Amino acid sequence: MHFFTIAALAVSQLAAHTNADEFSTSIDAKSNYGTWDGWGTSLAWWARRFGDRDDIADIFFTTNDVPWQDTTLPGLGLNIVRHNAGASSFNTIEGKQMSVSRKMILSRQIEGHWVDWYSEDPTSNSWNWDVDANQRSMLLKAKARGANRFELFSNSPM
Repeated sequence: MHFFTIAALAVSQLAAHTNADEFSTSIDAKSNYGTWDGWGTSLAWWARRFGDRDDIADIFFTTNDVPWQDTTLPGLGLNIVRHNAGASSFNTIEGKQMSVSRKMILSRQIEGHWVDWYSEDPTSNSWNWDVDANQRSMLLKAKARGANRFELFSNSPM
């Protein structure tokens, strides 16, 4: 019991010295770190689930007031969109398949477009451009709402 009393006192002392009101910062208005291209979001994971939602597209990619449940939210006006090309594959080639960790959350497994790594021709049937239709749908919604910078990324080589 004595140990817990000492531990509680130590924690309370640490907490007493980390108050937000003890922190201060300043801004140097003369600093110039370059020109920003905009403000954006990665479509990874969330757009896979919500890519068909116009209301969410309006919140992210317009500056309009958007009705949301029982209130109105201001649109964020994001103009940069990052599309996750995916790196998961669920097909079998020559008896081999991707090995998935037990810790991998299914919603995080973004299927890749490349279905047959023996062909690099993007016009062949070795590519499936229809995977993750919801993410592509949100990308098009972003473009229709004024997003003007688009990036493609993959978390892992396929």
